[in-house]
Amino acid sequence: MEEPQIRSLIILIKLDAEGLYSRLKDNFREYMQIFAMKRTREHFKDVFKSRFYEIPISDLKSLGEDLILALDKFYKEVDSLKWYLNCTEDMPATVEDKVARTLRELKAHYDLCKLYLDAELGHVGVEDAQNQTKTESEFVGGSSSSTFQDQPFKFDLPES
Repeated sequence: MEEPQIRSLIILIKLDAEGLYSRLKDNFREYMQIFAMKRTREHFKDVFKSRFYEIPISDLKSLGEDLILALDKFYKEVDSLKWYLNCTEDMPATVEDKVARTLRELKAHYDLCKLYLDAELGHVGVEDAQNQTKTESEFVGGSSSSTFQDQPFKFDLPES
């Protein structure tokens, strides 16, 4: 795959992961309420909708090794949650607790995916570097009238 195609693939994967995680997290109360009240699983197909599984392995091979591993962890956790929700006979309160725990674990996998996706797109540290440059110019003879050395340190100590 050529560079523009790889970049487009990474963007599509990022959008897919964002949408999937957002649906799982933001719609938690709604899909759990439907499950508890109607004991149906039909709505889960919409919650877990993902285009990631339609991407050929030959295209995924073009991604970085760390990104592939991070995506694997994220989507395996999603699959595990989907399997649990589609097969469980647990009571709704138990299901809700299990899903909440899994969503906390999934957030860590999602954050790692975002980090590697942004790194592959070249977005990591761009905003931070711009902010740091601006801050440094203010302290070192920039628009500020005082330098960094003139700034006193403040400590919040408890009174004795």
